Amino acid sequence: MSAMPAMPRLRRTGMRRPRSQEDRILRSIRATRRDWRIADWSDRELRKAVGDLRDESASSDSIPEDTLVRVFAVVDETIRRRLGLWRVFDLPDADEPSIADARRKLAAAGRGRYPGSDLLLPAEFYQTARRRQACDAEVLRFRPTDEQLLAGLHLCHGRVVEMAAGEGKTVAAAFPAALYGLLGRTVRVITANDYLAARDAELLAPVYRALGLTVGSVLDHMAGPERRESYTHRIIYGTLREFAFDYLRDRMVMSPDEQIQGPLDVAIIDEADQTLLDEAVTPMVIAGAPILSRRMIIRANRAVRELAVEQARFAEECRSELEQRVASGSADDASAMLLARALLAQPDAGETLRLAADHPRLRRRARSFIDTDGSGKPRPEVEAGLYCAVDAERGSLSLLPEGVAFLEARLGDLYSTNTEDLNPGSRRAAQRIDLVNQVHQLLRAHLLLRRGVEYVVDDDRVVLVDRDTGRPRPDTHYQDGLHPAVEAKEGVTIHPDHRNLGEISVPGFLRRYRSLSGLTGTAEAATDEFRRLYQLEVAVVAETRQTHRRDLPTRVYANSEDQLSAVVDEVRNCHRSGRPVLVAARTVDQSEIISQRLSDARIGHRLLNAATTPEEADIVRQAGQPGAITVATNMAGRGTDVVMPGGLDQRLLERFVSILEQTIAADPDRAAVEVRANTSAEADLLAQSLEANPLLSARPAGGDRLTIRSSAAKRPPPPAIALEFGLGFHLVSAEFNDAPRVALQLQGRSGRQGAFGSTRSLLVRSDRWLAGLEYGSATVDQAGRVCWEGPELERQLRRRREEAQQEDASARAHLLEYAAVLDNHADVYYKIREETLVARPDRLVRWADDAAQATAEDLARKHFPSLVGDDYARRFDCLAAEMRVRYNVAADPARGHPLDDLGSALAELLRQRLAERREQLGAARFSELSRMLLLQVGDELWENHRANLRNTAAASRLDARAPKTAIAEYIIAADDAWQHFRDEVSHRFVYQMLTFPITGLTGASDSDHTPPLAVDPRLAELVP
Repeated sequence: MSAMPAMPRLRRTGMRRPRSQEDRILRSIRATRRDWRIADWSDRELRKAVGDLRDESASSDSIPEDTLVRVFAVVDETIRRRLGLWRVFDLPDADEPSIADARRKLAAAGRGRYPGSDLLLPAEFYQTARRRQACDAEVLRFRPTDEQLLAGLHLCHGRVVEMAAGEGKTVAAAFPAALYGLLGRTVRVITANDYLAARDAELLAPVYRALGLTVGSVLDHMAGPERRESYTHRIIYGTLREFAFDYLRDRMVMSPDEQIQGPLDVAIIDEADQTLLDEAVTPMVIAGAPILSRRMIIRANRAVRELAVEQARFAEECRSELEQRVASGSADDASAMLLARALLAQPDAGETLRLAADHPRLRRRARSFIDTDGSGKPRPEVEAGLYCAVDAERGSLSLLPEGVAFLEARLGDLYSTNTEDLNPGSRRAAQRIDLVNQVHQLLRAHLLLRRGVEYVVDDDRVVLVDRDTGRPRPDTHYQDGLHPAVEAKEGVTIHPDHRNLGEISVPGFLRRYRSLSGLTGTAEAATDEFRRLYQLEVAVVAETRQTHRRDLPTRVYANSEDQLSAVVDEVRNCHRSGRPVLVAARTVDQSEIISQRLSDARIGHRLLNAATTPEEADIVRQAGQPGAITVATNMAGRGTDVVMPGGLDQRLLERFVSILEQTIAADPDRAAVEVRANTSAEADLLAQSLEANPLLSARPAGGDRLTIRSSAAKRPPPPAIALEFGLGFHLVSAEFNDAPRVALQLQGRSGRQGAFGSTRSLLVRSDRWLAGLEYGSATVDQAGRVCWEGPELERQLRRRREEAQQEDASARAHLLEYAAVLDNHADVYYKIREETLVARPDRLVRWADDAAQATAEDLARKHFPSLVGDDYARRFDCLAAEMRVRYNVAADPARGHPLDDLGSALAELLRQRLAERREQLGAARFSELSRMLLLQVGDELWENHRANLRNTAAASRLDARAPKTAIAEYIIAADDAWQHFRDEVSHRFVYQMLTFPITGLTGASDSDHTPPLAVDPRLAELVP
């Protein structure tokens, strides 16, 4: 067969960008590269051209345009060399003298992490390599596109850049990373996982090192020394988790020398929508001691499991009675009430969803019973007989009176309102509060969370799965006791929650960077949210080539059996012609069901979900091979390109022509085939490929259709057989994606960089995300299966995604309002802590005196709250007793002072006592002990303060009043708690300093020969 015909010319509609500052700078970059003849420079000359930038002021975030142009032109040439021309070393016959000499130098460069990557080669080497490029262009040419340079410019201007899949976001990020690095700033490139961090650092190390920049990566397995060394580099790749946890650890050290990370300067985020939005509400937490014992969790789980079984039995009774009533033709309010109870008891049960989908009128009536006024509060009679009311859409549940009685019969008086039991200072009350919370989380685990959907069990551990992408998140855990609750439910080893030693939200951490920008394939849909949460604007960079992808109409099937059968047929039809296919499922369970159906149909395939993640990158790369069938959760392998082999479409054309020949050869005189191509361009290519075929003739049938007959047919028969034809990669979505960004990311897997491709969604009506759609008249597909499709269905699906996106954004914003309060407190506390770490002795003395003043004034207010001298003697005796017992200070010298001056008098007594301690210890040791005590006391009380804020926030979120009212009152309560925290730090510090046990003192001296202090062993860590 002849070579593949030339691709027809297509109009590049929608590809023109409006003129902008970036377009003008891009033209200057190209002109500079041409006018300066940069391609003729040696590596050393390239480095010298940008080597003086570090002498320029980097204090301003504004970068001069001439600097941008110069650096981008040099980086562009460096990328062409290090990622393109250097491949000449891999050519076996490249033995020209300049290349052979360079190869010897490279071999002598050693075996380091990036061997030879900083080797500087002469201009003659590149001149020779370019001559070889004329013969080996496919191997040696690597040219950054205009789109990559534009993306880099937008990143330098602090934007989130949308680039289509396959456009080269990794290389685009190298331009701003190199620019900032050359300006002397520290750059962190934040990737989705360790694999991508290591891969991207290794790929681009030759580029950075050629410019005199060091590069490294921070990975999960790295221990202290290696991790510290990684942070010394100018450009660092790593995940958000690693950078954030190191930031928190640096906020917990007792000496500046223990800190490893350095300032938060520049952050460039790959997959920015996932990091900045999808993960925004998951705080990053460093854990301490366990909260509850395993034994207590197991006991509570046993009781909750029994309750869940009873709740399931109740739901089954409701469904059974409902089916009997419906079968007898009764669709009244009583039937709707039964459906409402089943929806409240088991909203995600397959039978419940089927009943709701099959009886939309009853479902709407049942919904009105469940949500009477838009608040989600059901009518009282709906809850009769229920233990818990479960709201799957909101992800919440309410324990009802019958559930309370059920649990208290097994676990004791959990929900008592006895004032003694509610005393916040009692250990018993604290334990009961912890147990009540654990019971609530166990209820969520049993009644809301589904194995294979929200999480999977892998090797005796619970691994979370991203709700939208289906991607495993092994480094993420549920908070507030939910993770051990799921472990108890699944019978794996329980790891009780630990006390929270440090936490920070994603926005709270990333806002600390001086410069922030990001890249993703789907940013435009979330423009408002990026602007609101991070003050980041979105820039869309057009595709290098117009897409030839065809998004085929969505089909919704009546039941899951028909849907799965349609998925198998879709895969089989593509596989017949050798097209690579990816079947995307939202959940792990669904991916495994589809995998089993394909196996039953004897269709070979590879499965990629949370259980197969070690093979992720390889499976994704191979998914574009001819005949490859891959089943995966939605965004598995995000960040890894599906590699399309050269000549794929030619092979597909040849295979399809062979199928046509076999089909018509069976009866040349009677057989005719109508071919429906995905696009008219594909129809034209097929027609051109048949022009020289002696057996077949093709005739246009309008648009993207062709009629194929035997060239030898005496009488042209009418088409009796219909075949579908497509080139490139085909994507099948087997579950509805309510998130528009996920749907767009999935579509972007196909038709990358102007290649042909197609997508289709094959859904089932019982999908809970499709509840409430108006389907209209049904049709049948080629196999006679009942389904729905058409423009009205597409419009409703788009609207459902838009509504879901708005709801998700609103929920995120509400949660982040609470997180922002704690982040603001953390900003202030960590700033104070940093100042304490490096404070000079005189500053520490002043802080100690200030703490004494605050403590004394609080004591005066406590014992004389109204500044009235009634019962003065008794009140002062109580004050004096507290001063003596708590602070070891005699208060009698202040007796008789006016009440408005009593605080100052007491403060003077405390300061005198502090001065005595300073004289005992010596000024240097007193200062160091002050530092250690301030840090220890502050950290301990900071942990309590955070826990207090979390509990207050949890109660506030359950407030039935308007969200704005609840958050306003939370902010007021948080401010009061902050003041209490500051006061308590002062009190505790003064107490610790004045009662700190020191023995064996032989005198006070600050000389180097003074023996070390002998202290109480429990506080030994406070002494240097």
